[in-house]
Amino acid sequence: MAIYMATTKSISRSNGQSAVASAAYRSGKRLEDKRYGKIQDYSSRAGILSADIILPNSIKNQSSVTTIDRQVLWNTAESAEKRKDSRVAREWIVNLPFELPEDERKLLAHEFSQSLCDKYGVIADCCLHRPSEKEVARGADPRNFHAHIMLTTRQASLDDAGNVVLGDKASIELSDTKRRSLGLSRVDDEIVELRQLWEQIANRYLTKYGIDLIDCRSYADRELDIIPEVKMGKEATQMERDGIATEKGDINRAIRERNAEVKALYEQAINSSEYRIAETERATAANARTTDDSQRRIDESQRVIDTTSDDITSSDSFIDNTKFCLHGTHNAYIGNPKTIATTQSAIDDTKQLITGAEQADARNTAESGRREKHVARANQLIAINTEQTQRATDLIELTTSINSAVVSTTRNNTKRSEKSQHRVKASEQRINDCQRISASTDHFIDETKSSLIRTYKAYTDNPKRVGKTKQQTEQADSFINRTKSAIARFTETTRRAYAWFSRRRKLEQEKQLIQQTSQNASNSDSKGSLSTSARVVAPTLTNEHRGIPMLNLNDILLPADQIAEQKIKELKLKPAHKAVQYLQTILGDTQKIVLLDSYLDTNASNIQAKEVLDLKHTLLKQVLENTKLSVSNNSSHIHSSERLVIVRTLQSSLDEVIKHFEPNDLSEYQSELTKVTDSMRSQFNMLNRGRGYRL
Repeated sequence: MAIYMATTKSISRSNGQSAVASAAYRSGKRLEDKRYGKIQDYSSRAGILSADIILPNSIKNQSSVTTIDRQVLWNTAESAEKRKDSRVAREWIVNLPFELPEDERKLLAHEFSQSLCDKYGVIADCCLHRPSEKEVARGADPRNFHAHIMLTTRQASLDDAGNVVLGDKASIELSDTKRRSLGLSRVDDEIVELRQLWEQIANRYLTKYGIDLIDCRSYADRELDIIPEVKMGKEATQMERDGIATEKGDINRAIRERNAEVKALYEQAINSSEYRIAETERATAANARTTDDSQRRIDESQRVIDTTSDDITSSDSFIDNTKFCLHGTHNAYIGNPKTIATTQSAIDDTKQLITGAEQADARNTAESGRREKHVARANQLIAINTEQTQRATDLIELTTSINSAVVSTTRNNTKRSEKSQHRVKASEQRINDCQRISASTDHFIDETKSSLIRTYKAYTDNPKRVGKTKQQTEQADSFINRTKSAIARFTETTRRAYAWFSRRRKLEQEKQLIQQTSQNASNSDSKGSLSTSARVVAPTLTNEHRGIPMLNLNDILLPADQIAEQKIKELKLKPAHKAVQYLQTILGDTQKIVLLDSYLDTNASNIQAKEVLDLKHTLLKQVLENTKLSVSNNSSHIHSSERLVIVRTLQSSLDEVIKHFEPNDLSEYQSELTKVTDSMRSQFNMLNRGRGYRL
C-alpha cells in the first residue's frame, strides 16, 4: 500500500548547512565548495538511483541548454546570498511508491520537480534514493524509495553567455508580511497546496497501475481513529538501530500496537458489512447504466420532436403561401376569363399539394404522439432509477452508521482500558498494604521467639511456674496459628502479583522452630527440667540448622564483570577512554545488584539478608560515584555519537539500579541521585542541540 509523505524544509547557514555539501551528499558526487574551500566527496555513497538537474520551461524556451553543471549551480546559489543566516536552498522529500516500476518512479519525481520549477521559476536538483544493503541489514525498510528535491531559493535565468543568473527570491521564500502586500496567501497555506499537488500527480500514476491512492489529509481531517507516530529524528533512529531503546521509540511502539488493535476492530466491522457494500455498489452501477440509457432515449426523442416541429413549421409556411397564390389566381380568373383553363390546372395542382401537406401534417402528429409516449416511458424509467438510487443511498448511510459504531466501540475499549489501569493501581496499593502487614507479622514473630526464650529461662529457674508457663505457651501457639492464617491469606493475594513474595517460606521455617521449641518444653515438663544443650540451641540457630545452606556471595557475582565487558563490546565503545572504563565498572556493579536482588528474593536467610542489603548499598554508592566520573570524563575528545551512547547507557543503568531498591532505601541518596541525573540530562541535551531530541 502506497504511503503519503511530502515534507519541505530550508537549508540554512544558521544551522551550519551548505548548499554544495547538501547537493554532494544527496547526489553522491564529488563537489568543490568554493565558499568554504572544501572538497565534499560522497562518490562512494551507496543507495543513489539517479541525480538530475531540472530546468524551468522559461530557460528551456530561452535557449538550447538542457542541463547545468551541479557544482556551478550550487556555488552560484551560495555566492548569491550574503547574510550569515541566509537560506541557500529549499528541499522537498517525497515518498515514491515501491509498487511502481523504477522508470515510473523516476518520471513521477521529475514531473513534480518540473511543476515546482515552472511555478516559481527556480532550478531543481532531483535525486532518487533507496536503502543500501548495509542500511537494510541494520533494520531499514527495503521499500523506502524516496526523492530529495533541492530547489534554488531565487528565480533562475541565463545571461548572454549561457551562464546561470539567480535574481529575486522565489515567492515561497518571502515572509508572510511581504506576501500579504503582494496579495498572496501565507506560506503555510501554499505548502498545503503543494502537498495537494503531489497527491494529484502521484494518484495519476497509482491509478494507471491499479494501486490504492494516497491522501494528503491528516488522520484527524479524515476522521480516522488513528494516532500518528512521533518523528524519531536522525539520532534516535540511529540509536534504535544500534539496539538502544529511546523514549520516542517506546512511544511509537505503543502507538503502533494501539493502532493495530483499532485496525483489527475496524476490519472486523467492515467484513461484516462487506456484502451490503458490494450490493450497494452493484445497484449504484446498474442505476447509472439505466440512467444513461434513459438519458440517451430522451435526447433521441427530443431530436425527433425538434425535427417534427421544423416540419410542421415548414408545412404551415407552405399552406400560407398556397393560400396567397390561390387568392391571386382567383382575382386573375375574374379579371381575365381567358386564363380559366390555366387557372383550373393550377388549382388542381395546388389541391394536390394541400392534400400532401395535410397528410404530412397527420403523419407528423402521429409521430409526435409516439415521441410523447417515449418521453413518458423515459420519465417512468427516471423515476424508477431515482427510487433505486435512494435505496443505494440508504445502504450507504447504513454502512456509515456501522463505521460510526466501530469508532464508538473503539472509544469504549479505550475507556475500559483506562478502568483496568485504575484497577491495577488499586491492586498495587493492596499489595503494598500486604507488604506492611507481612513486615509487622515478622516483627511480632521475632518478639514471640524472644518471649519464648525468656519463658524457657524462667521455667528452668523456677519449676513452680511450669503450669503458668505452659498456659502462656499454649496462648502463644494459638495466637501464632491465627497469625499464620492471616499471613496465608495476605500471602496468597501478593503471590499472584509478585513472585518474590515467596519469602513466606521463611515464616514457615520460623514457625517450625517455635513448634520444635514448644515440643522441647513439653518434653521437659515430663522430665522436670531442660538440658543445658537445649538452652543453647534456641538463640544460636544457624542457617545449617534451619536447612538452608550458606552460599558464598562471590560465587554469585562472578558473571557480572563478564556481562559488563560483553556489553561494552556490543556498544562498540573504545575501552581506552576513561569514561568507557567507568561505564564498564558501572555496568558490572549494576549486574551485581540484579544478581544479589534475585538471590535475596529466593534463597536469603535473615542473617545473609542483612549482609546482601549492606552489599547492595555499597554497590549503589559506587555506581553513583562512577557515574559522576564517567560524565565528567565524557569530553569532546570522544566522538559525539559515542558520547551519546555513553550518556544513554549511563541513564539506562541508573534506572535499572533504582528498580532494585525500595523507595525508603533511596531516601538518603535522593540528593546525590538528583545531581547525577541533572548532569546526564544536561550533557545529553547539549549533544543533541538543534536536532529536535531532548532527554
